[in-house]
Amino acid sequence: MHLVIFLPASYTEIQPCFLPSKDPVIPCQEVLLDFTDDVTNDDYAWLETTEACLDDPNPSENMSWSAFYADHDNRQINPCTVSVLLTLFRHTANSTPMIRHCLTVDDAVVKKLRPSQTPVVTVDQSLYALMKQIQWQWPDSFGEDKVVVLLGGLHVEMALL
Repeated sequence: MHLVIFLPASYTEIQPCFLPSKDPVIPCQEVLLDFTDDVTNDDYAWLETTEACLDDPNPSENMSWSAFYADHDNRQINPCTVSVLLTLFRHTANSTPMIRHCLTVDDAVVKKLRPSQTPVVTVDQSLYALMKQIQWQWPDSFGEDKVVVLLGGLHVEMALL
């Protein structure tokens, strides 16, 4: 006996769409950074630790900013990891409608499991370029403030090598 599970239409039906131009229109965003209000005593402690490491020819401790804060954080954290495996799509991934559909499905799943979290998507290099163009074309739905797109680890490692 075979169990047949029917997926909802929102998952299986891909809406047609296209990018109007191959040349992406990158949105201009003026970013003004003012860190003077955010500097704390812990920041100065990290700077002093880093300065001590620079003066010592054999430093016993050399920490990045994030490692310093992780080491000095005394809060009790009980993380609850949520992991989801989605059904594979039958269509090729390297098309605008498919990538846009994946972003829509990922956004819906993340909102269902953890409403306050921003979706994070990791893709290979060619899909990364297409996904960034989709973010720039539809900023209200998939903008850089709504979805974080990361380049896959293989391509980052290859660039380092």
